[in-house]
Amino acid sequence: MKDARGPGDAPVLRIDTELALAAVAARAVGAERLAVDVEANGLFVYRPALCVLQLAWPEDGAVVVAIVDTFAASIAPLAPLLGASGPIKVLHDLTFDARLLAEAGAPLARVRDTSVAARLLGHKATGLASLLASLLGVHHDKHLQQHDWGRRPLRDAEIEYLAGDVRHLLALDERLERAAAAIDLAPEIEEECAYKLATALAPRRVARPGYVRQKGAAALDAVGRAVVRRLWLAREEAAAKEDVPPFKVTSSEALLELAHKRPASAEALRAVRAATAGLASKHAASWLAAI
Repeated sequence: MKDARGPGDAPVLRIDTELALAAVAARAVGAERLAVDVEANGLFVYRPALCVLQLAWPEDGAVVVAIVDTFAASIAPLAPLLGASGPIKVLHDLTFDARLLAEAGAPLARVRDTSVAARLLGHKATGLASLLASLLGVHHDKHLQQHDWGRRPLRDAEIEYLAGDVRHLLALDERLERAAAAIDLAPEIEEECAYKLATALAPRRVARPGYVRQKGAAALDAVGRAVVRRLWLAREEAAAKEDVPPFKVTSSEALLELAHKRPASAEALRAVRAATAGLASKHAASWLAAI
C-alpha cells in the first residue's frame, strides 16, 4: 500500500479568502479534469451547511490540492469552473455534493462519477477507500468520515484527511475509464452520470412526512397517528431551537413508543423513559402537550 500522499504531490493549498479562491480558479481552469469533493455538518446541526470544498488537478507533473474554507469565502466565484464552461468534474457519489454546491451558488456540470463507473464495471465494493486500495494500492483512512466539519480551525490532520479524498480521484477515474473503454462501456457510464446529476439538481419532490414513513406508524389507531404527528412536530421545533439534528433530541422509535402508550402525566412519562432511551426530561412538557 502507498501512503495517501505521494512524492510527486504539491503542498496542499489552504484557501480562506475570495482573492485566493480566484487564484485557484485561474490555475485550475486549464486542467482537463478537476477532482471535487465537499464536506458538511449534517450530523451536528438542524440544517446542514457546506463547510469545506476540496479540489485537485494536475499541474506540472504534480497533483495540486486546494482545501477551501467555505465559512470564510463564498464559492460563488467558482461557478464558471464547476459549471459547463469548466473542466470535466470527477466526483465519487455526486448526489449530495451536487445539491450542496448548487445551494451555495456553484452548480455542477460536465461530471464523471467514479462510483457509477465502478458499479457498472461490476465492482462489488464501490466505496472510495475500497476502490483506491483495490485499483491503485492507495490506503486512505476514513476515520474522520463522521467528523464535525463545522468546527474551526481546521487542523493539519484534518487538512490531510480532506486532501486524501481528492488527491487520487483523477488517477482512479483514469483507471476506470480505461477499463470501460476496453469493453465499450463508456457511453453507458456517461449517460448514467448525466442522469444522476440531473436527478440531484431537480426540484425535490414533496416527501411523505416522516411520521407517516416511520416503521410501525401505520399500525397505530387514528388517535395514535395524530399523537405521533404532534410528537414529530414538537421534536422538529426542539431540534431547530437547539440547532441539532432531530435524532439528537430523541429517537423516532421513542416517539412511536409514546404514541402507543400515551402517558398522561410526568410520572407516567418517566415510566416510559425507563424503557426508552433519549426522552430528555427537559422536553417532558412538550411530549405531554403533544399527547
